[in-house]
Amino acid sequence: MLVNRKCPWRGLHPVGVLPLILLGACPRESTPRGVLTELMEARPTSSQRVDPESFNKQLAVAQSEGHQWATDLIQITSRFINVETARHGVWTISGSGERPSRFQVTVVTDGIPDDSVRGKRYETTLERADNGGWRIREASMSWRCWRAKTTAFGVEACP
Repeated sequence: MLVNRKCPWRGLHPVGVLPLILLGACPRESTPRGVLTELMEARPTSSQRVDPESFNKQLAVAQSEGHQWATDLIQITSRFINVETARHGVWTISGSGERPSRFQVTVVTDGIPDDSVRGKRYETTLERADNGGWRIREASMSWRCWRAKTTAFGVEACP
């Protein structure tokens, strides 16, 4: 699972709580407010498409078999993007109306324990499928590097 068991938002179901912002990666130390603000405001200069069709087939099977994770937007997104452990993270989930048929989920991480990639940004759109469950309609990702001249998210190779 993506999150630490001590995180207060684990298993939270976002339907009806919009927009929902989940802050921090539940570290032992406090997360500086400036880091979270920076992550929330970061916009990518470029991104690459992530094809969701293979995952959607797995998701449809899991939904037909009654797996609980396959009904929860956070768990679906977590399994789809497979976010690495990071020091800081921000999740935003937005939809409109009392029972939205579409949600935009953005996940931004920073402080990945990697020697080149510092953080990643995923933008995912989920929509209700014909079976009443959820499916990933579209997704994209970008990243930023530890040793780059810019802190912007993009798709350029890290030095």
